[in-house]
Amino acid sequence: MLKNKKIDFNNLSVMMTGEGTIMTDSLGDSSKTELELQRLRHQIDSLDRDLLKNLNERALLVKAVGKWKIQNKCPIYDPKREAQILQNVKNQNNGPLSDEFLVDFFNELIKKFRQWEAEESSPLNSFPTLENKKILVIGLGLIGASCVLQLRKKIPTLALSGMDPRPPAIHIMPKLSNYFSTLPDPEVLRSFDLIILSTPIHAMQDFVTTKGKYLKHHSLLVDMGSTKKDLCDTVIKTLPAEINYVGLHPMVGRAGGGSAASTPDLFTQQNILVTIPRPIEDGAMKGHKELINLLGGCELEISPDIHDQILAMTSHLPQFLSTTLSLTARDFFKDSNAPLIFGPAFRDMTRLATSEFSMWKDIALTNSKYILQTIALFKSRLENIEEKISTGTFQGEFDLAKDFKLKIQK
Repeated sequence: MLKNKKIDFNNLSVMMTGEGTIMTDSLGDSSKTELELQRLRHQIDSLDRDLLKNLNERALLVKAVGKWKIQNKCPIYDPKREAQILQNVKNQNNGPLSDEFLVDFFNELIKKFRQWEAEESSPLNSFPTLENKKILVIGLGLIGASCVLQLRKKIPTLALSGMDPRPPAIHIMPKLSNYFSTLPDPEVLRSFDLIILSTPIHAMQDFVTTKGKYLKHHSLLVDMGSTKKDLCDTVIKTLPAEINYVGLHPMVGRAGGGSAASTPDLFTQQNILVTIPRPIEDGAMKGHKELINLLGGCELEISPDIHDQILAMTSHLPQFLSTTLSLTARDFFKDSNAPLIFGPAFRDMTRLATSEFSMWKDIALTNSKYILQTIALFKSRLENIEEKISTGTFQGEFDLAKDFKLKIQK
């Protein structure tokens, strides 16, 4: 008796059994083609399994290399090594894929592995240097554009992009790797390691609430705003914990403002106030310190609430005094035939009157409590001076003011 077995012919399948021979219908061309497709797909699936295994094995080696680079303070990005890999691909390629196709494929593969290497080798130490980081500056006015100029000056090869609805001054554009007139899409945003916000406060709050979720995990978000408490509250409520946030406030300014007034030395030897409302990774701590160092500033850490109290007196009140003094002079000369004669003191004291309303509107709205307190304090002191002018007994006020001014300018 014959044992069960299957015999395949070109167009005939025969099943031999103990009871005899059973012949099946002849296979049509379409069925034969379908079986051939299934066979080819099975082979592809098998190769994909091998490919997946090899990719994960490669990832483990890449991770080990990344850790070695961190420990030995070497940059993650090694252009010579990547060029060598691409050359090896071309040397070992026997077709049918073209060298161009494979170089493009491996280029993208290397890029993805490099990003993974930076994140996985040690996310807490991913910011020991900004040299190989992708940076986006949002808001290219005086502060943002000056950041661009100084960072490019310090690191000529830096991948540095900028975003502003209005194109920056012509001398800024060559310093940017990319310029965006609107915010990039989420995939592009996710590629940046450091994002610097240099816009009005409400625009910063809007960015945090609507775009924060798209940012790269373990990346660093920095703002250059003039008030902190409201923005820090927004960060704590809405920004994912995987995103590091540091508030910076450079104590700088320039007449006219805007990107046309920007300069790379704007921050040199100037205080940069730092607020950190929630814990950040060690690497991000190093990153923001390196940023301040590259800008040439001097770091001074302070709480958000204390920041707003102090700045209401030392920055925000002077702005509104300058604006008010300019308006007072306007009213004085409006119905007068007197010539417009101004000394240097008046010009110095009204310099801030040229500031942009869009910025100061947000400052006033987010720090109105402390600004109103300082205005009340100033009014009280002004009334005191007013009383003493009539009797000529204001020498004490002059002496106290002079002593304090000499003390703070040392």
